[in-house]
Amino acid sequence: MGDRARGHNLVGSNVCEAVTDPNRDVLLKTWGPQCKQCKEFTPVWEALGELLKDVPGVMIAQIDMDRNRVECKGAAEGLTKGSQPAMRFAAAGQDGFVKVRRRVRKIEDFVKFLAENCRSEGCRAAIEGASASKDEL
Repeated sequence: MGDRARGHNLVGSNVCEAVTDPNRDVLLKTWGPQCKQCKEFTPVWEALGELLKDVPGVMIAQIDMDRNRVECKGAAEGLTKGSQPAMRFAAAGQDGFVKVRRRVRKIEDFVKFLAENCRSEGCRAAIEGASASKDEL
């Protein structure tokens, strides 16, 4: 998932800035390279990144919690290794993450979640358009 088409790889030094951008909604996956469930979930996450790559104001990102330590206050505070993969959402202009329910694990579920929760300008209309084209993947 190293290219823009499939999402953003964040590290401890840039996660704070990414999730506190007031003009961007961030859907973040925390994961670890030894996690079997994380590896199984990778194709879904990459397809989601590809589907939403051109949506303004939305970042689909991931951070390897085995290799990165997050030391920031506010929105990214509380990002810990914990159970993986874990999905968190930071709405544009909001301080802090909310956990994405465990049953949200399909592309359609993530698109619906974003349509209901994103706050960045133009996001909802773009998400609705992406929702219509998700079957093309």
